[in-house]
Amino acid sequence: MCGSDNITTVDSRSDHDSITRRKKCLVCNYRWSTIEIDKDQWHSALQIKEERKRGRPKDD
Repeated sequence: MCGSDNITTVDSRSDHDSITRRKKCLVCNYRWSTIEIDKDQWHSALQIKEERKRGRPKDD
């Protein structure tokens, strides 16, 4: 990726709990995906990560 701020969203797909966006740099044509989740999901994921760091068993 060239570092340009000239970016566009090529595709956007919504799931029941997230949005996946396909993006493209208009200068170098580099493409990548982003996944957007809501704040509550993010906090839950961080809590699970911290618990696993402390050695607590998985809840799966």
